[in-house]
Amino acid sequence: MNLGELGEFGLIYRLRERMLARRPGNQVIAGIGDDAALLPGTGHDQLLLTTDALVEGVHFRSKWMPPDSLGWKALAVNLSDIAAMGGTPAWALVTLGLPATMPTGAVEDIYLGMDELGREHGTAVAGGDIVSSPVLFINVVVAGSVPAGQALRRSRAAVGDLLVVTGALGASAAGLAVLGAGRQSEKGYYPLVRAHLRPVPRLEAGRALAQGQLAHACIDLSDGLGGDLRHLCRESGVGACLHLDQLPITEETEAAALALGADPLSWAVSGGEDYELLLAIAPESWAAAEQALLGAGCQPAAVGEVVPSGEGITAVRPDGSRTALGSGYTHF
Repeated sequence: MNLGELGEFGLIYRLRERMLARRPGNQVIAGIGDDAALLPGTGHDQLLLTTDALVEGVHFRSKWMPPDSLGWKALAVNLSDIAAMGGTPAWALVTLGLPATMPTGAVEDIYLGMDELGREHGTAVAGGDIVSSPVLFINVVVAGSVPAGQALRRSRAAVGDLLVVTGALGASAAGLAVLGAGRQSEKGYYPLVRAHLRPVPRLEAGRALAQGQLAHACIDLSDGLGGDLRHLCRESGVGACLHLDQLPITEETEAAALALGADPLSWAVSGGEDYELLLAIAPESWAAAEQALLGAGCQPAAVGEVVPSGEGITAVRPDGSRTALGSGYTHF
């Protein structure tokens, strides 16, 4: 079986099974299967570690991605993983793969973008590596912490929980479509392009939910609602039902879909890179969780509910009929 047949997440689950079988007595509290690794720390805190890579031609195109925005996004996608665990980031390590023809100023701008976002969230670049590469890539490792016992996990969703997202969906996919069509300078598209180039990690929201123990489970929406909901359900051993008419989609996203002949629901379900949080919240905790999320600058929306695993993962159309849920982004 090759990677094209197995798929990205099939490979991840396969590697997890083999790695867990070979490390008896290890001190990993939570490893493969959550947004970040959860490790023993010091004092009352536990350590969080996460890493993500962005590769030219796979995750971005330089003609659309200014270097400072590339630096911002490379750090943001990692901070989003820390947010999904309810943690606080502290340090980052950066590996850059650079073509020899790349201007020095562009490399400096990458670091300026990372520094801009890092200053907002108390995260310092502490070191890293630079290598020659035929294509531009950037890999970031972020270390952070979470109070012991408070980490949000993917594996604790319970039947009857509400499925909640922290903000609008589909804007990043719409921004990518606008860039691909060369229409980024047109009026009204700026918020969509910015959503794609400079996503906002929901760190304050994650911490508020973790500290108040207001969510059973959490995952960040990097691969798309359809794909990431599947990961949460798999880890928790449950099913889910989404209500498509409840998905929060901005007017700008709707307008871009109309102009570009696209389906905004498809962007919201499968587009990916929104970096909002998807949460499983007990109904009795929803009022308090909603207030916490509003206080963290989010516009939360309840979009479905957790059901028994035997019911699978489905979506309800506005007319009440049920349909299979679209998938998210996957490599290979």
